[in-house]
Amino acid sequence: MADLDKPAVVIDQGASGIRAGLAGEDFPLVELRSRSDNELGKGPVDPGGGCESWHSVFQALGVGAEGRRLLICEPFGTSAHQRKERLELAFEEHRVSAVFMQLQPVLTLYALGLLTGLVLDCGEMGCRAAPVIDGYVLPHAFKSQAVGGRHVAARLLDLLRRRGYALSRDTSLAAVTAAKEKLCYLAVDREAEAKLARETTVGVTTYTLPDGHRLRLGAERFMAPEVLFDPQVMGLEAPGLAQLAHDAIQAADIDCRRALYQRMVLAGGGSLFPGCSARLAKDVRTLHASLAGVTSAEAGSKKMKINVDAVPRRKHLVFMGAAALADIMQDQGDAWVSAREWAEDPTRAAARCGSN
Repeated sequence: MADLDKPAVVIDQGASGIRAGLAGEDFPLVELRSRSDNELGKGPVDPGGGCESWHSVFQALGVGAEGRRLLICEPFGTSAHQRKERLELAFEEHRVSAVFMQLQPVLTLYALGLLTGLVLDCGEMGCRAAPVIDGYVLPHAFKSQAVGGRHVAARLLDLLRRRGYALSRDTSLAAVTAAKEKLCYLAVDREAEAKLARETTVGVTTYTLPDGHRLRLGAERFMAPEVLFDPQVMGLEAPGLAQLAHDAIQAADIDCRRALYQRMVLAGGGSLFPGCSARLAKDVRTLHASLAGVTSAEAGSKKMKINVDAVPRRKHLVFMGAAALADIMQDQGDAWVSAREWAEDPTRAAARCGSN
């Protein structure tokens, strides 16, 4: 039997791990990183490998799964087969009472009180640009690429090794990842920043690794995350983040584009680099001005307002939107797919989840 007095559990599962908590919470109570390196951003995580992880989630939350409602944050592009596997996991393995699924880009906007915008989700394995209009993702305009936070860390490690630091990829990647998160930033003007780095030491800082070794970082601090906007610096054939955003907007219906340019929303841990929102806005203005045949980005921006929302808590926007939605829907029983519906017709139940 369902316990309607207890808050629903919210699970946001991505390629790099799981964030989970309870309906109505502002931030996830549990964060579990993926133990597998096989999930290289090639679509949603395989639910078949999530059984042990979900057990860990419920244990860490200190709640029993049986009889609880469960809201699952669904990556865009999840297949009907994958959705059905997740429902099987929820109902048959964990014996939850009801499930609701909603797409991650939509939940990101919910967290900000929005229904329309271009959601740019930057994760460990890649970046995704999802145009959302009135709460619905435009499937024909969705864009993605497999360049993310892991590539920034790998780029930083490579730059440091070129400087002469004896760093092993296997033993040092985690340490370099911590340095990346603490010290790296995106240059709004790459050429000006490079000139400043050549002529001064104003941006030079020191970082101590867990083993006691000290690293001296200068231009590497902005050269490493540059891969997000220019993947070719690592020999990768993929559009940069600004190009990805621009391509997604241009693939949307023409009457939707203005609203998307005016409300670009950064999300995910890979977007936390200082300077990311300013660089994105600058590069998108340049791309739009070029498309419009305007001689300068400044002149083009006067005709088309371009805005990037980068709230400090953007790493957890998907969870925040889901937790708020689950709290609002707590008493709306008809919106959830029940264990009884699943038992009667699993295919129909999965299809109803996919219609949210």
